[in-house]
Amino acid sequence: MKIFFLTLSVLSFFFLASCAQKKNDIKIPDKYFPNTLGTRYTYRLTDSIASKVITVTVLVAGSSTLSNGQPVNIWTYKYPDHIDTNYVFSSKDSVVFYGSRQVDPSRIVITNSLHFPINVGGKWRVSFIRDSSTVINNTVFTQNGTSYQNTFLIHEYGHSYNYTINKYLWFTPNVGLVRIDYKSLGVLQTWQLIDYSIK
Repeated sequence: MKIFFLTLSVLSFFFLASCAQKKNDIKIPDKYFPNTLGTRYTYRLTDSIASKVITVTVLVAGSSTLSNGQPVNIWTYKYPDHIDTNYVFSSKDSVVFYGSRQVDPSRIVITNSLHFPINVGGKWRVSFIRDSSTVINNTVFTQNGTSYQNTFLIHEYGHSYNYTINKYLWFTPNVGLVRIDYKSLGVLQTWQLIDYSIK
């Protein structure tokens, strides 16, 4: 009987070790979510509050380190009248966009978060306790005459006592975010990718 339980324990150990190994062996291609210096995106931004349509150029312009030692790339957003900045951390299993007001992760806001590999039905928490993201579907997404294969639609929903957020992200591996629809406190913004260059 002891031999049986010993054998069962050893087999269980190897099974769990094998599962852990498979999970850790997930390889996400380097450009699954492009975050390389020189990568550029051009978006058409429609803002319901400002009642205007503008062009925003996004450039991966440099690299930096957050106060906790986390390496990030600097993304600049060139608007017609100003330049904004995000700090983007990426690894084999996630990408996190930190807002531009501070370079201190304990004080800045996470504006976007993705967890890899992305699969339909996948879920994860975002910046706040009540914010969560769900992968809705995977289709060919056509926009402005361009078709993006293998595109995932991700819905982020969050709420608190003074706000509600509904955000829809269309993410295409090896391209990036091809569209973002953002609605909160009566504001509706739509970001549509119109051109890009991956380095």
